[in-house]
Amino acid sequence: MVVCVKKKTLHLLGGAGMEKNIRLTLLYDQYSELLSEKKQRVFELYYHEDLSLAEISEPTKTTRQGVRDLLARTADELLRYEEALGLLEKSCIRQDSAAKIKEILQDNPSMLKKIEPLLNELI
Repeated sequence: MVVCVKKKTLHLLGGAGMEKNIRLTLLYDQYSELLSEKKQRVFELYYHEDLSLAEISEPTKTTRQGVRDLLARTADELLRYEEALGLLEKSCIRQDSAAKIKEILQDNPSMLKKIEPLLNELI
């Protein structure tokens, strides 16, 4: 299941804080295979392992500013992929629709029992 955080504009080091990080992580889950290995590694160190720019700069042999720039480019790239492909947004729409269908079918438990497995496959 995907947690939907709908925010079109993100700034890497500022803005909506936790919401920004969640959205970037969700985008990363969708599109990480399209990123270079270095971008994947730096993103994971920063967002998944919660390392500082300085801590990332050592093993990657990059300056702190270089790490920051790479993270900003990675975030921009993830946003461009989402704008072009919309996989995360489509997943959110499917999730919302499935929840609405389940709500409608609450009054008909036998029908819900038949349809719920199919809805779960969609999300």
